[in-house]
Amino acid sequence: MRIGRIACAAVAVALAACADRPAGVRSLSIENKTPTEATGYPEVVLLNLRKNRRYSDKYQCTGTFISKSTVLTAEHCIKGMDLVQVTGVYGEARNVFAFSGSTEMHDDASSQPTSSAHDIGLVCIDGRFPLKTIPTLAVGNQVGVNAENLGRTNNGDITRKIWTSPSFALTGSPTHLVFGTFKFDYGGPEYLEGGDSGGPVVPSSGAHQVLAVNSGGVPCGFLERCVLVSKVDDINGWLTQKIKACDDGTGLKDASSTESTLAGLPPPTDCRTVVVQARKEYRHPSWTDGRASFVPKALGFLLPAEIEVTSGSAGEGLLTFAYVNQEAIASCRYLGSDGSYRFQACTDGSVAGSLVFADDLTVHVDEGDPSRGPTQVDLSLEEVANCGPPVDAGAPVDLTAPVDLTAPVDLTAPVDLTAPAFDFSQSFDFGFGAATDFGNQ
Repeated sequence: MRIGRIACAAVAVALAACADRPAGVRSLSIENKTPTEATGYPEVVLLNLRKNRRYSDKYQCTGTFISKSTVLTAEHCIKGMDLVQVTGVYGEARNVFAFSGSTEMHDDASSQPTSSAHDIGLVCIDGRFPLKTIPTLAVGNQVGVNAENLGRTNNGDITRKIWTSPSFALTGSPTHLVFGTFKFDYGGPEYLEGGDSGGPVVPSSGAHQVLAVNSGGVPCGFLERCVLVSKVDDINGWLTQKIKACDDGTGLKDASSTESTLAGLPPPTDCRTVVVQARKEYRHPSWTDGRASFVPKALGFLLPAEIEVTSGSAGEGLLTFAYVNQEAIASCRYLGSDGSYRFQACTDGSVAGSLVFADDLTVHVDEGDPSRGPTQVDLSLEEVANCGPPVDAGAPVDLTAPVDLTAPVDLTAPVDLTAPAFDFSQSFDFGFGAATDFGNQ
């Protein structure tokens, strides 16, 4: 409730004991955001972050392309992550996505920066994004400039769109009784929410310019909280240097995102497209599971939000999609809706659209609509990670043609669809017991 938040803010001013994340005061839950979609900024992108090979709703931020290969975001978004998935939303970048090749933090402080550090991070992608407009970076003091926050969260809901806050005037560095003056930040009213972190602060005029980066918030008065947006004007030279390193193929200093994710795998090859077929017969009940094995090179793909039925009907039945990687066995539940099965939940916390890796996978049609005959699905999965020919960073880019990083190519080696992954004739606990409530997804 709003009353409880004001009370906590008042105590935090004196004791710093109510901060959502006490060490860094970078976490907010802010209300009254104007639900205006910012469709005119194709350079602003969604960041889905992976830690220990696992995506989570907790690991989602916003970013801005400041060159064709460099994404500007908040340091606390990418600190400790092993992969960053970058997805375009609007214009020529719509539905185009790429992955981090390297990352770098300006101050490399902690995952929860304090008043003694910039909250600025960079992501160097593998390849170049098809952007017609690259925003400029602010130069000089921005106090008093009318600005807006851009981010992916709309009144508490983390979305796949970009939203804009009401216009406000940037203020000087906020001061906290305990943490001191946040000299590397500008201030403003509290319009940010979780997921907006890393997004740009842009001029209210609509100009494509980054004034600062969404960071977090701090109590700045007896009953007030101030937004913190990290400055870019005082590190313009550093940013320019890093953009050049990223664009010319040198890369940033921390390549751990690629190395830790893809360690021990063969060099990149052509991307694979795999189709697995699963079927259930009802007259004489029997199941034919779709199976595939990808040893020694795991298949990296985006978890499907929906699996279409190619014969019969899903009714209100159930489908299980299970996969194995080096860390664990995971299974995902899909619920029927006549012509398809729709994603509900996974035992490893992955969500629809998450990048996952599989050494083996199985698709099993648990149940469909018996009155419509056998139920069959043909699931097509496209490899999107650690594949494709090397990118020539110096090659010219045709900005008039969209780039589809997911386009399928011919297989270079046959995929063994007969290799066993799971035996569904045996009793197997996929973890969908009392611990998972699918009615609340």
